[in-house]
Amino acid sequence: MINIIFIISCIPLITIPAAWTALCAFTGKMFLKGYDFTLEDYLAEFKDGFIKKLVLGIMESAVIFYGYYLMSLAGNFKAVSDNTSYVIIMGAGCAIFGIGILFALWTFVLAAHLRLGLSGIIRNAAILLILEWKSDLKLIIYTAIYVFIILALMPYSILVPMIIGNSFYGLISCSIICPVIKRRITDPYEEAGN
Repeated sequence: MINIIFIISCIPLITIPAAWTALCAFTGKMFLKGYDFTLEDYLAEFKDGFIKKLVLGIMESAVIFYGYYLMSLAGNFKAVSDNTSYVIIMGAGCAIFGIGILFALWTFVLAAHLRLGLSGIIRNAAILLILEWKSDLKLIIYTAIYVFIILALMPYSILVPMIIGNSFYGLISCSIICPVIKRRITDPYEEAGN
């Protein structure tokens, strides 16, 4: 049900960052506490900090698009048999694309679970992206498997993201990121307050 609500709330494209953050809040609470997050909570999370989430979405989309652009550009060098340029540009494009995906996952889960300003979310996401390389590796492997399954089984697999895929992807992402947030941010903050 939450997956269908997520898809409906993405219909105007500018609402995708807010919808993804609300989905991360929903799946993160589902992972941490069970099913105590309601539709009203989803809608409240969707509306809360809409501009902040939109700015995050634009930034991350630009990085991901630039990585994709470099990978597309590399094909031109392969067509003229310039393998060195192809490898360098394709490698840079894949790296930038992957970093953009990882940064988006970290920032949206952080935005869903912590009440920080834009700079706080970006700073913490960048620090965790660097420090938590094992979590990054898990996220990349899971994302690659998910995308491979969707692409390998096209056109039949198009129903998977529509029915369960987005919420399942969000749940797996939150199951990797939420323990890190708890260990690195919330637990030290609570201990410092005591």
